[in-house]
Amino acid sequence: MIDGVVNTFNRGEIGDLAFGRQEVERVQNSAELIENFVPMRLGPMIRRGGFEVVSTTALLAGSRLFPFVYASDETAILEMGDSTMRIWRDGALLTRTAVTSTLTGDLSTALTGWTDASGSGSSVTGTSSGADFVGADTTDAVLWQTLGSTQTGAEHGLRIKIKDAPIRLLIGTSGAESDDITDSLLQPGEYSLVFTPDAAATITLINDKNYSAIVESIALEAAGTVSIPTPVPVANVDEIQMAQQAGRIYCSWSDEMFMIERRGAKSWGVVDFRADDGPDVLITTDDG
Repeated sequence: MIDGVVNTFNRGEIGDLAFGRQEVERVQNSAELIENFVPMRLGPMIRRGGFEVVSTTALLAGSRLFPFVYASDETAILEMGDSTMRIWRDGALLTRTAVTSTLTGDLSTALTGWTDASGSGSSVTGTSSGADFVGADTTDAVLWQTLGSTQTGAEHGLRIKIKDAPIRLLIGTSGAESDDITDSLLQPGEYSLVFTPDAAATITLINDKNYSAIVESIALEAAGTVSIPTPVPVANVDEIQMAQQAGRIYCSWSDEMFMIERRGAKSWGVVDFRADDGPDVLITTDDG
């Protein structure tokens, strides 16, 4: 409402030059642009529904769809199926393409293929569960590896699974601990991340804290649809409740919680719910 006038929009769109004729009732009941809304006969507008059938067979059995709006020009639909999440963008499933780059070795036992650059007092130990990073607060537990035959200019999918505590992931083109592509602190959970190197890329994993953080696995993704595990079986999909805050979605079902993280338009993760500093507050002990 402006100066006692309530605008209605049942006349649809008109050109911006016509707005100089405000004495014309039809102009008062019009808009310059109506996008993704449908004007109603009585004046208000409602958000438009879907106008196109994207797929009738591509959905997972028993799955449920959740809208995700990060910005006016970036939206997605999260498909929650049987212990699985997939992402729909622009009417199609998020997929990865094959690359010629290689990430060799493993993160257990001898940590083959990786270089240990841990500082004094810090360590990385290969275990049956993965690489166990223990920092010393003043020094870092560090592993790094440069991709073999880096395919420049191509989107790379990176799948990483973390347990117990956060790990810092650096990707750069200037060797160990370079971060010109990304510097991300990843919470325990599983991520499917995308990056596009313009030179030989090096992946560095770091924990500077004096506790155990385990990287269970890390690998370049093969071509195909991106699918990330979730803790929710298909029988409980209808119980999922979601609350979005920017790029993070808090999810609950059957009194359990987890989070979905958007790390980029094509980078997503399903992680444990962790509350570092609350919501507890100090207890008031006075009578006031």
